[in-house]
Amino acid sequence: MDTASYTRVRGLLNSGELPPADAVRIEELINYFGYDYPEPAPGELVDVVMEIAEAPWAPSHQLVHIGLRSKTVATTGPSRRNRFVLTLDGVAVGPMGAAHNVVAKDVKLQIEFNPAQIKGYRLLGYEDRRLSNEDFNDDTRDTADLRAGDSATALYEIIPVGSNEPVRGVDPLKYQQITPRPGSANDEVLTVRVRYKAPEASVSRLLERALTTSDTAAGVSDAFRFASAVAEFGLLLRDSPYQGDASYERAFGRVQEALGDDESGRGTELLSLIRAADNLTEQLHSLMSTSQDLRPGRAELVQVTPGEGAFFKLSAIEDGVYTIDAVANSRGLDPMLYLFQQIGNQFHRIAFNDDGGDGRLDSRIVRVMDGAANYFVFVRDGAGNPGPITLSIMQ
Repeated sequence: MDTASYTRVRGLLNSGELPPADAVRIEELINYFGYDYPEPAPGELVDVVMEIAEAPWAPSHQLVHIGLRSKTVATTGPSRRNRFVLTLDGVAVGPMGAAHNVVAKDVKLQIEFNPAQIKGYRLLGYEDRRLSNEDFNDDTRDTADLRAGDSATALYEIIPVGSNEPVRGVDPLKYQQITPRPGSANDEVLTVRVRYKAPEASVSRLLERALTTSDTAAGVSDAFRFASAVAEFGLLLRDSPYQGDASYERAFGRVQEALGDDESGRGTELLSLIRAADNLTEQLHSLMSTSQDLRPGRAELVQVTPGEGAFFKLSAIEDGVYTIDAVANSRGLDPMLYLFQQIGNQFHRIAFNDDGGDGRLDSRIVRVMDGAANYFVFVRDGAGNPGPITLSIMQ
């Protein structure tokens, strides 16, 4: 599984910056971590584990946790394509790495929901990785290779039957309406089908597993707690419209509960990232709620102190190109200028300057701005010295 998103999120948070929403891929955050799924059943090269429980950020919804695991003992075979495919009623999503020790090739996974139990569903993450419905049964279609001991995880948020909540649209990123099919078993919540080939085979094998209502009574595993906490973390970082009452504090608590020995140290690192995101969000909201206004054509004299700066909200902005200047009014000052745009509850840094050019230490940002957007400017001294800085904006 590609985990580049986690690496980028970690780098930004460790540098004191909240990541932009499009840098946060929830499936990559989830699959950065291992979940110690059990070995496949005897005779199978891959297998599936499933759990269902209340969605932590939406108590009226349920969360389905699906884990795919390949057999630990390797079978020699050629490596095919560096991609893992998970199909959702024929929609394929998700990459997964494969390089050597392949035990199963061309792996595809399909989930079918029972409309007698499920009113609607939404897959968390995997936004732009899809195949057609016919590809699930097409043995000529190259998809995933699984190495010995590989695993992948997916989470579905579902609306149970009986809910008064409307089901919106048919887009794979939103809750999807499903219609009953004659003969479906009423006690089954969903069925997972996995197609895969042995390394030297040309014909696929079909594995089928069902999740029933009786399975919901069991307590959730540490894997469920941890994966759901990572997903909640991602929903908050993305400022997702589906975050419900998600909170960094609850995500932090579930990671702690599920941490165990944490020999890799990844869980402990995640705790520090959740705390960093929570603190940065609080700091930004606090600073920006007390910020002063800065209007085009006006200048403000800012007295900076060591380690501190000042926030200004840009007001009376119309569509056009603006120049923002931070000029030192005394020797030894090195102004640093940041421009943020507010998108929902998030503040994204969209520009930065530490040198206005011409050998000067003053800073300048030239930016096209949208009159309908909200912008904030932050200025501080890069050398940590106190003194006056003149801040201005011109169209």
